[in-house]
Amino acid sequence: MTIIGYTTGTYDMFHSGHVKILESMKKLCDVIIVGVTTDELCSQQKNKTPVINLQNRMTVLKSCRHVDIVVPHHGETKLDAWNKYKFDILFIGSDYIGKEEYTLFEKQKPNINVIYLPYSPEISSTQIRNVVCSSV
Repeated sequence: MTIIGYTTGTYDMFHSGHVKILESMKKLCDVIIVGVTTDELCSQQKNKTPVINLQNRMTVLKSCRHVDIVVPHHGETKLDAWNKYKFDILFIGSDYIGKEEYTLFEKQKPNINVIYLPYSPEISSTQIRNVVCSSV
C-alpha cells in the first residue's frame, strides 16, 4: 500500500527548516504532495506578498528530493484537498494546533492521521525577510 502525505505552505525563501519538515514527512510516506500557497492567498491571509512568486516557489519545491508532487494551494479546505488527493496523512506545523480548520478536519476524517510537525524556531522566512529588508 502506498502511503500519501499532504501539506500546504507558503515556502517563501526556502530554507533548512522547510527541508527538515519535508524530510520528516518523507520518512513516513511514499508520496509527498505539497500545496504551495498562491501569492493572492498569502496576501489575504498574512497581509504580505511573498518575496518569491508562486511559480518560482513551486520550481524550488519540485527540485526537492523529498517532494513528489507540487500543486498550487488556493485556499481549499483540508476536506476538499482530501477529496482531490486521497492522502493518508495530513502534515501541519505545530503552530496550528487547535486551529478550527484542523480540528474540524480531524472530526470529518477521523481515520486520516494528522501529524503536527515542530516549528523550527532557529530559522524562518520572516527572519530572513527582516534581515534582507534591514540591510537594503
